[in-house]
Amino acid sequence: MGKFLWKKEIALGIAFLFFCLAVGVSTAGQKTNVRHDVVPSDGFGLHSVLNIEWSQNATYDPLPPDSTLRLITLNITYWTTHGPFFYRMILLYCQLTHQTITVNLDVRDTPSWCTATLQNTQLPFLISETQVTQHTTLLVAVDEHAPAFEPFLITLYASVDTMIGPFGLLPFVYGFEIDRKIGFVPGYRAQITVTPESNFLETTPGTSVTDLITVENLGNGKTLVNIQIVDLPQNWVVIIDPSQLILEMNERKITRLIVTPPFGYYGVATILLSFTPRSYYHPEYTGEPHFLHIVVEVKP
Repeated sequence: MGKFLWKKEIALGIAFLFFCLAVGVSTAGQKTNVRHDVVPSDGFGLHSVLNIEWSQNATYDPLPPDSTLRLITLNITYWTTHGPFFYRMILLYCQLTHQTITVNLDVRDTPSWCTATLQNTQLPFLISETQVTQHTTLLVAVDEHAPAFEPFLITLYASVDTMIGPFGLLPFVYGFEIDRKIGFVPGYRAQITVTPESNFLETTPGTSVTDLITVENLGNGKTLVNIQIVDLPQNWVVIIDPSQLILEMNERKITRLIVTPPFGYYGVATILLSFTPRSYYHPEYTGEPHFLHIVVEVKP
């Protein structure tokens, strides 16, 4: 009995196929915006399926917060499944007439400090039950406002529209849509300003003089600043208090430079300090040191 019904379906399908070929290919590519987010289990015609994949290694390293582009290859796979009615003849018709369906791609939910674009926003696929994969490139960058080491997600969206058969009567291939979340982590950007109350100090031999130095964190994450005395005159006493500062984003703090020249010294000397920022949570990320020259005149 089942074999008889199968043969009957083939016979009806052949008649249906000749009808489709008679009305021409030009009307077979009409589309509508009917979409499904699951694969239908029954119904007339073929059902689209989509998948988006990428290498996890491509998103492992932090994104440098300087607008440098990261290129990630996306694998877009399309194929069709089928319902119980006439799918063989519809599939044969689509293959004989080289029918294609277009996968539309988009990037959504992007933070304001992130730029994400696709190299291709449309990919054509021949209609087939065989899984076929094409590739496109996602280009991602974050700017200096991206918060360091705070993970974020963007949405990759893919869809196909339903393809209607001749005269717009019946759907040949049902639409489908899918979205995938892809995660990234911004890297650390070290940036500080160092502003002394004065670059020029005056004192007398054996008398201490103090300079207040303001350090501000303009980077994109919590920062530890190490302060070191790089160069000082012989027999001088120079103290930095404190010699480390912990700064939140956009926070500023003051350290004191205390200078005491030795007795018997007269003239002008220079003290060289360095201020080195590094990530508080990931100290292996270190910025370039900022150097500060303080000139001290010792008068009689």
